[in-house]
Amino acid sequence: MNIPVKRSLQDILNEKKAAAARRIEEENYSQPIPSATAIAMSPISQAISALPITQNNNNMEDKDLPAETFSLSISLNAQQEMAKDLAFAGKSFALTGAAGTGKTTTQREIARALLLQNRLSTHEFRIQGSGGERWTGPSVAFVAYTRIASGNLRRAIHKDPVLEEAFLHCVTTIHNLLEFTPETYWCYEDNKEKFRFVPRRTASNPLDLTHLIVEESSMVGLDLWEQLFAALRPDTQIIFLGDINQLQPVFGASILNYALIQLPVVELTQVYRQ
Repeated sequence: MNIPVKRSLQDILNEKKAAAARRIEEENYSQPIPSATAIAMSPISQAISALPITQNNNNMEDKDLPAETFSLSISLNAQQEMAKDLAFAGKSFALTGAAGTGKTTTQREIARALLLQNRLSTHEFRIQGSGGERWTGPSVAFVAYTRIASGNLRRAIHKDPVLEEAFLHCVTTIHNLLEFTPETYWCYEDNKEKFRFVPRRTASNPLDLTHLIVEESSMVGLDLWEQLFAALRPDTQIIFLGDINQLQPVFGASILNYALIQLPVVELTQVYRQ
């Protein structure tokens, strides 16, 4: 009797890295990535498989700089070149790596390339913490699950003065991007009025984004991802960033787990910041 071998997420990631490298060598980015049998049957998995792919110019923090300092003078290593190739091929993909391997710098260089090459249109953002004020800017959003994470990311992206001006309110939380708003409703089960938050950006009122970068995607659960995906247009290019050793969602599985299986994967391994 054959006993099935349980594979770890790291084993799957290594396989996906090798597959991504082979695809780049063959210059063939249009073929779908084979999915694991069980996960491929899931609607979420199929939705991820249908995603297009984004553009990426990778940069690293200087080795001797403190944790909160970012260099704007960068050169790409081989792994970052791989991510750049995938990005310029127009595909969605997952970019992983431990802390200090340059994921944040990579995001900044992707944004710079998109801006300078005029690949962005416009989107109307709700300004986070403004009470509802709106701002029209480039059609790329950098999102995170928590305000702390989005704040750290905003400081990193805005380290470049050109990007600070261009992407002033493009970095935000997922909930703010979806414009979650409080509303009251009648609960028939409890026979009383209750309070809840609901997204205003939905399939019937979609986001006008051309590019979406999901920071710390290991923390994003499937329930929130389904709401975010429903509000995206079909041709939105997505980059999932994360570390398989980061915190997982409090409830349920992470969307990063599905992305690592369904999409091309680039893992950054060279540590530039301790």
